[in-house]
Amino acid sequence: MRLNHKLQPLFDYHKAKDLFWDPRANDLHRDRLDWEGLNELLPKVMALIVEVFQPYGDEIPFGLNLSEMLQYAATQLTRRLNAVARAVPQLA
Repeated sequence: MRLNHKLQPLFDYHKAKDLFWDPRANDLHRDRLDWEGLNELLPKVMALIVEVFQPYGDEIPFGLNLSEMLQYAATQLTRRLNAVARAVPQLA
């Protein structure tokens, strides 16, 4: 079933949306390619994170609290993904 965009409620929606932004105007092709690449890297990255934190067992390492540890892990993950992203064009 398709929406009739000429009906008044949808017409008003599109008119109001045009004042802000139009999600249909964004090209998400590059995001899809990036996501597919991330899907290939994610298991490897998660295995690396598990390997790094495995020696600590259930203890939170480095004297961090949980939110600090999550922030640290997110920072490290971002750094590693950026390093991989920089290396990938060099391999092609």
